[in-house]
Amino acid sequence: MFDAVYARQSHFKKDSISIQTQIDMAKKFCTNPVRIYQDPGYSGKNTKRPAYQKLMKDIEKGEISKVVVYKIDRFSRSMNDFVSAYAFLEKHNIEFASVTENFDTATPMGKGMLYIIVVFAQMERERTAERVADNYYARIKEGWWPGGPAPYGYDIVKMDGVNKSILMPNEKMELVKRVFQLYSTPLTSLGEIANALNEEGILPPSGSGLNSWQGLTIQRIVSNPCYAKADISIYSFYKSRGVTIDASKNNNIENFNGEQAALLLGKTNATEDKRTIYNRISTSEVHLSLAKWPGIIESDEFLRCQDKLSSNRQLGKKADGKYTWLSGLMKCNRCKRALKVNAWTNSKGVLNLYLNCTGRVVHACDVKKFPFHVETVEQCVQAELEKILSNCETQQEEPNEDPGIGIALYKIEEEIRNLISVLKSKESSKSIIRYVSEEIDKLERQQKELIEEQEKRRVPIQFEPIVFSELSFDEKKKVAYTYINKIYVDPDEKICIDWKL
Repeated sequence: MFDAVYARQSHFKKDSISIQTQIDMAKKFCTNPVRIYQDPGYSGKNTKRPAYQKLMKDIEKGEISKVVVYKIDRFSRSMNDFVSAYAFLEKHNIEFASVTENFDTATPMGKGMLYIIVVFAQMERERTAERVADNYYARIKEGWWPGGPAPYGYDIVKMDGVNKSILMPNEKMELVKRVFQLYSTPLTSLGEIANALNEEGILPPSGSGLNSWQGLTIQRIVSNPCYAKADISIYSFYKSRGVTIDASKNNNIENFNGEQAALLLGKTNATEDKRTIYNRISTSEVHLSLAKWPGIIESDEFLRCQDKLSSNRQLGKKADGKYTWLSGLMKCNRCKRALKVNAWTNSKGVLNLYLNCTGRVVHACDVKKFPFHVETVEQCVQAELEKILSNCETQQEEPNEDPGIGIALYKIEEEIRNLISVLKSKESSKSIIRYVSEEIDKLERQQKELIEEQEKRRVPIQFEPIVFSELSFDEKKKVAYTYINKIYVDPDEKICIDWKL
């Protein structure tokens, strides 16, 4: 039989007791041969520690007679975990001893003192966690980097005199700019960007645990506002999605002038798509704050990327079909159920694609066969899409916005919304209603003047025309989903397209 010495140290601090010191002092309380169990770098908030689990297994095997620790909180800082562990020790007749706490577990008073010590250990752990969280969010609110690895393209720089850090661009930021530029274009996918970087031999972010770029890695970059020039459009974008923008001097709406980057942090809905922070924004528990470092990516480019991420999420798995770029769009015109593409290779090795109605499976449709193949539907739809694309303007005007105008417009909208809520109040008198209505009229006139001023600042932007026949399979699929709601196919050789336009 052995006496077990258990030691743990979550992380090194100057005033903490080292694992070796814990072991040396605990050995003095042992009377049998000693077996050492140590968990360096593990917290005591739970029992998911390798050496701890090994100790429990050895106790079950009957190899341990006594457990000695330097201090009880080295064994556990959770009251529930300790109660369970101590019940386990009692079940196997294991003696328990602490070097620094003097108690006798053989007496009711000793057991009571033991539990009190554990309760205080848990309270201290929770207070420490709360202090860390408060400090973390305070740094975010003020715009400092809260901690952890720097996003790709940045270095962490400590500021003199304040013991706080900011992010500064490094040589990799040029690649970040390139990634944003590529993804903001209409038909470039995350996977295509990742493949291009891999082909060029560019290493992925260090610490990612990956040996190559992945679509998810690109997604994390283009969804992070720490790169964006946070102006009023960024403010409005996150505000409209329920993100909390803390009322502080740092986050005053006038400061959203496109000079600084932004920080996004908070709890997210774990049941939703986990690919990006943007996709997981769910409640006001997510916070946005202006950062202490300058933004790199123009806000319009950043927002184009967010729109594209949202669009791709909506596309989902319904468009995963590999035989046709119309997968997920085709419906039977008789029963309105989805059409399935079946593939058949004839004796000459030619692949034939034909349509089956899924309604037949549940006996909800009497269409046995469609008189044409998938290629016929594709040709029909492509001809219509080419007409639309040929009429698309290759030159558009985009505003050259004055940040002051954007901020003023947003404030006016907020004031109008507040005044409208007053009008809805049952307690409003006729005089109040008249006054509020006049104020709304005045604000709407100011709004109109500002919008007209904004229109004068528009500048022409040139776009390359899209030639549908030259697009890849995935690109055709994206274009189809952009313009089409559904395609209704009739067995009488009729094809009806329900357009989004």
